[in-house]
Amino acid sequence: MNPLRILLPIILVAVGLPLGILAQECHTTESGSSQNSGNNALTVNSQDDLKSFSDGCTTLVGDILISSTYRGRFVLDGVANVTGQISMGSSNYSKRVTSFRLPDAKSIGSVVLHAVPDVQLPKVQRADRVTLTTSSSKSTADLGNLVNAGSVHIQGPWKSVDLRSLANVTSSLYLCSKAGCQIRLPDGSPTIDVDLPALESARYISVNGSLSNFSIPQLHTVGVENQTTGHKSGLGLHLYGSDSLKVNLTTLHTLYGHLNVSGEVSWLNISPVANTNAPIYIETGADSEIYSTLQEGSTIDVHGNVKLVDLPYIKNVDRINITSNYNPPCTPALHDLFDSKAKSKSDIPSFCGGPSTRKPGTTVPNWPDPYSSKHKSRLSGGAIAGIVVGCVCGVALLAGAVFWWLKKKNKIGAGAKAGDPTDSSVGDATPPYREEQPIPLVKR
Repeated sequence: MNPLRILLPIILVAVGLPLGILAQECHTTESGSSQNSGNNALTVNSQDDLKSFSDGCTTLVGDILISSTYRGRFVLDGVANVTGQISMGSSNYSKRVTSFRLPDAKSIGSVVLHAVPDVQLPKVQRADRVTLTTSSSKSTADLGNLVNAGSVHIQGPWKSVDLRSLANVTSSLYLCSKAGCQIRLPDGSPTIDVDLPALESARYISVNGSLSNFSIPQLHTVGVENQTTGHKSGLGLHLYGSDSLKVNLTTLHTLYGHLNVSGEVSWLNISPVANTNAPIYIETGADSEIYSTLQEGSTIDVHGNVKLVDLPYIKNVDRINITSNYNPPCTPALHDLFDSKAKSKSDIPSFCGGPSTRKPGTTVPNWPDPYSSKHKSRLSGGAIAGIVVGCVCGVALLAGAVFWWLKKKNKIGAGAKAGDPTDSSVGDATPPYREEQPIPLVKR
């Protein structure tokens, strides 16, 4: 008999039995019916209440509520999948939880935590919901492997929140420097660093408060085309804390819902998006420059300390309104757009003037293109006309000079023949030009 026939079942049993033991599903209640039930959540008062889930439990089914009297660490070792919710109460919660750790979890339903200074979810790749709130500027959170999430809400002056791998948010992403997400914060408020190097798409993004840095270099899609009632869609940025904040959305090609930017933003670049149905509202407190590749849109409202609005490709919008505390240059594209949309001179901003007051031949002021390396500057129709007129005038002056020189030469020639003693060129005439004969080719 072949010995492999005897050994193979033994090997399978020896290997499969431990795996079956390790892949154990645990429930937070005896009935096993508490998943996402909320009312049937298991309330834990200390780490001791979690010991039953540390004995080979890999999948946790059901909800856990951290009581208002909980103290110390919260750790679930070995649990790879949490299907339900682990949360604290929204108002009556413990402020003595020192840390929250799921060192082995790769997928979680929901985690809602308040005032936990150390949050460690280092292996989590997928989450339905993550809500973290703190009032301490020393708090840290590790979600470095989180790729896909339903919603992520981070509130408070966190020292660091690692979201380096976050790529897709199907619902909402909130990042606020203070709990409650107040739009305007007092001067001197703690700042946060918003750095999302992998984020590509989100239904709704809201960033509020004091920032030291803003970077979402891979974002290409915001919002959904068919918005449903009760679900926000778009991008809202209300940024303070520095008068030199730069917002570069240089990979954004799809924008739905709305775009609302306010605060101390000195530089706003929205490209390469070409068409959008999203209303755009921008109000800046800092001296700012705005650039976009938008060609067609819904409504555009720009207000504040705007020094430049550059929309070189804009062709059609339902409505546009630009009011500035400065006198920004009126670009050729804005001239054409205002002229086509204006029903009267009052509809055109003063920095662009009215069609009836613009004199024939007046060209748009020439101004440096801040994106000359990316978008080559193009001459306006007025500038081209000016070059043509200049060339014609130059040719006319040159022809006049040649005519004057020939006329003077004829007078000199006539004086020489008559022996005019006042003509200093007499006796200095060049000999007649003799054309040189070509040298014949000689065959050798």
